[in-house]
Amino acid sequence: MPAVKCVIETSDLIEVRPPFKLFWRAVDERRLPVTDAEFIVRCYDETGLVGEIQAVTHVGYGVYMCEVGGGMDCSLITIDATGKYCGSASLYVSRKLDEELTKVRKIQTNRWKIENNQLVIFDDDQTTLLLKFDLYDKEGNPSEVNVFERRPSE
Repeated sequence: MPAVKCVIETSDLIEVRPPFKLFWRAVDERRLPVTDAEFIVRCYDETGLVGEIQAVTHVGYGVYMCEVGGGMDCSLITIDATGKYCGSASLYVSRKLDEELTKVRKIQTNRWKIENNQLVIFDDDQTTLLLKFDLYDKEGNPSEVNVFERRPSE
């Protein structure tokens, strides 16, 4: 059985939240594109197999694609060649970046107010406290006007 190598053009750790499209290249031993391979993509979480994706599309020149649906919240994805080829690849999925970007969005776009020499930033519901900063003028005195510095409140 000829071998096929699945090449994921990012690192082996991706940071996404489903739904998303996953692309990879399949090459043979000579690094030439394999255009007739069949694959099964499996998604796992901490408890085991979440689901299998058999709807894999060859989009051209050895590049394959599948859609990982919103119901497959996985931490490990494996890509296994089936049929006349053998080979596999795996990658780990992290949601940490997504969580950090969500927090940055909240800081930049959510409701905030200045009161009692503090900047208060609210969560998406516009009432729950997300962050609080003490505000200071250029001389280091607490201030609500001519603010020069903010420091996280304790």
